[in-house]
Amino acid sequence: DRPHRFVATYSHQLPGPSHGLLRTLVGGWNLAGTTTLQSSLPINFTCACGTTNVDGITSGLFPELLGSLDNILVSNNWRNFTSAGTSAFQPGIVAPVPTYPQGSVLTGLNQLSAPGPNNYPVGGPGTGNFAQPFGNLGRNPNLRGPFQSLWDMALIKDFKVWENVGFQLRGEAFNVFNHPIFNNPNSIVGSPAFGRISSTITAPRILQVAAKVTF
Repeated sequence: DRPHRFVATYSHQLPGPSHGLLRTLVGGWNLAGTTTLQSSLPINFTCACGTTNVDGITSGLFPELLGSLDNILVSNNWRNFTSAGTSAFQPGIVAPVPTYPQGSVLTGLNQLSAPGPNNYPVGGPGTGNFAQPFGNLGRNPNLRGPFQSLWDMALIKDFKVWENVGFQLRGEAFNVFNHPIFNNPNSIVGSPAFGRISSTITAPRILQVAAKVTF
C-alpha cells in the first residue's frame, strides 16, 4: 500500500503574439505535465538464515527484532547507501533467528510455532536436519523507504496548415529533473547487501520529439 499519493496534471498556454507571422513562429506554445508524489512501498524484512522452521514450512522466515525500529535508519539521505559495504540500517536492531541442529529440542511452542505447550525435537518428521522458529518481527512493519517524486513535462506547438489540417510538434521529457528515484534498500537480514540500495524504480531522464498531423 501507499498511504500518501498525489498526482497532478496541468496544461498552461504560454503567452505570445496572438496573430500574424510572429504567432506562427513563436506563439501558440503550450506547457503540460504530470507530477507524481508518493510514499514508497513497505520494507518487509526477511531472514537469509535457512528455509525450514519447526513445522517444515519452506517459505522465507521473519527475523528477530532486538531493538526498536524507530532507530533502525542511519539517515534519510538515501544516496549514501548505494555503494557496496554501505547500509541504511543500524546494526543490532534485527537479527537472524538461531539455527538448531539435529538432536536439539525446541520447547514452549504450539503447532504454529507461537508460544505454547509443545516440544519439537529437531530432525523429527517434517523438520529436516535443522530447524528455526519464526522470528518475532511480523510482515511489513511500519517502515518505508525513500519518498518518490516524478516530473514528466511536454512543450507543445500547434500549427494551422489548412482549414481542416493541423500539425503538432511535441518535445517531451520523462523524469525531467533527472532525479534518481530509489528502490527500497535490501531487507534480507543476514545478506551481505543488507541495507544497500542497488536499483531505482525509474530510468534516468528521457527526451523525445514527436510530430503528428491532424485532419
